[in-house]
Amino acid sequence: MLKKSVMLLFFILSISTFSMVTHAASSSESVNQSFYGYKEPSFNSAKTNGGSQYGAQNVGVMEKRDNGWWKIETWEGPVWINVNGEERVMGDFYAYDEPSLSSKIANAGAKYGRQTFRIVDGTTDGWLKIKTWEGEKWMNPTAEQITVNKTIYAYNEPSFNAKKANYGEPFNPQNWGVIERKENGWMKVGTYEGYKWINPDGEERFVNKSFYAYNEASFNAAKANAGALYSPQNFRVVDGTPSGWLKVKTWEGEKWMNLDGEERFINQSFYAYNEPSFSSGKANAGALYSPQNFRIIDGTTSGWLKIKTWEGDKWMNPHEKDPGSSKYQMPVKNPNVSSWYGSRWGTVHKGIDFAAAKGTPIMASKSGTVQFAGFGVRGQGFGGYGNAVVIKHEDGLWTLYGHMDSILTTVGAHVQQGQVIGKVGSTGDSTGNHLHFEIKNQYIGGQVDPKPYLPF
Repeated sequence: MLKKSVMLLFFILSISTFSMVTHAASSSESVNQSFYGYKEPSFNSAKTNGGSQYGAQNVGVMEKRDNGWWKIETWEGPVWINVNGEERVMGDFYAYDEPSLSSKIANAGAKYGRQTFRIVDGTTDGWLKIKTWEGEKWMNPTAEQITVNKTIYAYNEPSFNAKKANYGEPFNPQNWGVIERKENGWMKVGTYEGYKWINPDGEERFVNKSFYAYNEASFNAAKANAGALYSPQNFRVVDGTPSGWLKVKTWEGEKWMNLDGEERFINQSFYAYNEPSFSSGKANAGALYSPQNFRIIDGTTSGWLKIKTWEGDKWMNPHEKDPGSSKYQMPVKNPNVSSWYGSRWGTVHKGIDFAAAKGTPIMASKSGTVQFAGFGVRGQGFGGYGNAVVIKHEDGLWTLYGHMDSILTTVGAHVQQGQVIGKVGSTGDSTGNHLHFEIKNQYIGGQVDPKPYLPF
């Protein structure tokens, strides 16, 4: 009899337990506010319902968890919700107004200390919306904060040869929110343009062949290391250009190298020579090369470039004529040179300065079309030149006239050699009245020594 009673009690308890589980699995709860649904019980999982909120409604709860997550039935199938948020102990982080490291920092710019926060939303890239004394803010537990106490460039990709962000201008010293690090020093950070890459300390790289280094990112710049090759060794790379140039730290300071050469389209026919001299033998059986792409691998300060051809490495200078038959004229009358092209005050002076009284007429050195006429702005072209004019000539060269007091021509105008295009002044980065004159083989940059072109 006792055995039968025990068996009956066990049967009743079994029925009761089964009934409670079934009830919990099909319980209905009233949610009196709008809410998001998630594919997983995490605020960083993908949202359901097309990313839109569900309206207030009764929901069928399939499962409940201690941290506030419920699995409910929806038209999309099982979905996870957390109406009241999830409490979590966190600390030592910055909070932001928006889910972006470039948005305004909350808490008066200070980090939050370790404490309990209530998480109420999130994004799939790691951001969490939390409740704070200022209201709802955003934090990213995967982000790291660093302070960079110097100006640095940011890049679109983790490479010094990638395009620069911020219109090519450096960022001022500031705190950065880092969301990704690479072993070679690159860090992915938030900026006002979105996520970009920085490398404040540079990238250590082994250069496995001998190479020349240059004072500027140009094969026509003066060579470093007393003109000698550097042997294969480790260098620290600190900057670069999309055309393959890299700025490296050397015993002389920061210099530029281009290991693979620079691809450039030469837009006119030209002769190539065996040496950087018009008196050396012509290459290509004495025939002209047609306009085409060439790989430039070296150069001289007088404008010569060493290029790769079907005959091997040759020299060309399509923009420079024999100095004895110059077709450029002086840009001012009675020229008085105050500074030549070349090294000056620890940098490279990229043109010739002609000292002259304010208001002295400035003439086009050669006929051509005006491509720039205005005040140079850094990041937008010709920063520091003040009032400037740039003229493109039919030989593929450009001339630049800087620090003008006034400009007497307009963009698109065709000017004749000797035509007055402005007057001498001291605008921009200038300490006195003078004309800064450049000859260039490209619109921005590409300065060559003007002296061989002018009738001195």
